[in-house]
Amino acid sequence: MENAKNSAILLGDNAQKDSMFKLSDVLLDTMDQFDIYTLNFDLFENVKLIKHGLHPQQLNSFFTAMTNFDQKEFSVYNFSDFPFNKNYREILLDDIMLILRPDNTRIFEINYQREYGLIDQVRTYDKDENLIEITYINDRGYFAARLTHKAPNQYQIIYFTADQTNNLRININSMQPIETVAQDYLSSDGKFIDLKGEWLLFQLQLRQVERLLVVVNDQNLQALKYLQQKQLDLEIDLLFETGEIVQINQIETLTDILSAADQVITDGTVSANFVQKYFPKAATNEKIYKYYPVSWDIKPGSFMKYNVDYIGVNAEHLTIEQLRMLFPGMLTFIDQNPQTIFLLYSFNQAKLNELKQVTLTLLNGQKADYFQKHFAFERFIEQTDVYQILSKLKLNVDFNEQASEIITYVSASYGSVQFTVNEFDFLSIGKNNWLIDDVQGVFQLMNQILNDLSLLNRSIYLATLLSQKIWQT
Repeated sequence: MENAKNSAILLGDNAQKDSMFKLSDVLLDTMDQFDIYTLNFDLFENVKLIKHGLHPQQLNSFFTAMTNFDQKEFSVYNFSDFPFNKNYREILLDDIMLILRPDNTRIFEINYQREYGLIDQVRTYDKDENLIEITYINDRGYFAARLTHKAPNQYQIIYFTADQTNNLRININSMQPIETVAQDYLSSDGKFIDLKGEWLLFQLQLRQVERLLVVVNDQNLQALKYLQQKQLDLEIDLLFETGEIVQINQIETLTDILSAADQVITDGTVSANFVQKYFPKAATNEKIYKYYPVSWDIKPGSFMKYNVDYIGVNAEHLTIEQLRMLFPGMLTFIDQNPQTIFLLYSFNQAKLNELKQVTLTLLNGQKADYFQKHFAFERFIEQTDVYQILSKLKLNVDFNEQASEIITYVSASYGSVQFTVNEFDFLSIGKNNWLIDDVQGVFQLMNQILNDLSLLNRSIYLATLLSQKIWQT
């Protein structure tokens, strides 16, 4: 790569925290090859933040991965745990929160509405207090626009996300709610244009990027489709979780890749010819070569709807033990996100049956018959990760019971837990007097309870009750 070229890295959506940090390690290991002198990215999660009184639905965890310009050190700052280090200080000034380094220079300047507990924007500064990024936030998503200061010869990370309603619009000079400019950005069929692709195009043009390193996932490939239509003079490198990098000299050569991506999304298959042609190492290295996270569409007062994507594995010939060795990162990810549903594809039927039998054996006894009928997908689980079965239940239970019915489950390790279920997803838990008014809270509640349970059968019993009373297709 020529040092004179402006280069960038494109990461995925906000469901991939574990994957992104793992990829950061890959990138750091290949710095010399790719002239990566510094890495900066921000990652927000939809988890409740208590400390600063932010809105429960607000994006709450602020992770920034940084490398020192000279020493290439890598560290993580968690906004929800500030002050994360006694050497860093936190100052509250009316509607501004400052996070300071030991020398009193700013790292973050956070603007928020104290009355409502909402963050408006986060301004990020380098060690010389040059403003390097402004992150604008709304209640369901955010866009980050990096500004003037950048180190020479570095890959700059372009990180983007959008909610299901595409309710943010980036202009080169400003950001506006989509409602104020909706008529200007509707396609001929009345649908919103590809804001993610347009935002990426804006970022590339803003920095005059000539080479883009793309972390391969569904969202990024869709964004590349948009770029392809713009006929940019842009070199593309595709980075897979295996660490394999495929160089694409011109974006026009992405046609087959994008077409194959559509095929994966549609039926969960990848042709052998495609793999051998574009990703030869992926077909032989017994590692994951495609990763598609689950997408969620959660609306107030309604149950979730599924848009289940795929996790792809080239593993027909692997044993169960080899699969266990290949999957630790995914199991960790599921631990942190128990609502995630995974589907293994590219397995032959014999392998699926073997995985199914292992799973049902873990579930033990007569309960296996029940869960066999309610599995949405086949995949193995480890005995220490039993609560993941909650994410495996097929959501086909209708609400025929009275909405006010109370289910009581008594656990020696947890105490008395009561669930009151109605059509609006309101749950109350007697022990903590905790009201949950969103579907994501249901998962957090189940996770909390199951973490406190010690016996497998108790977990299965609780999962059965929850599946009967909560889930709906």
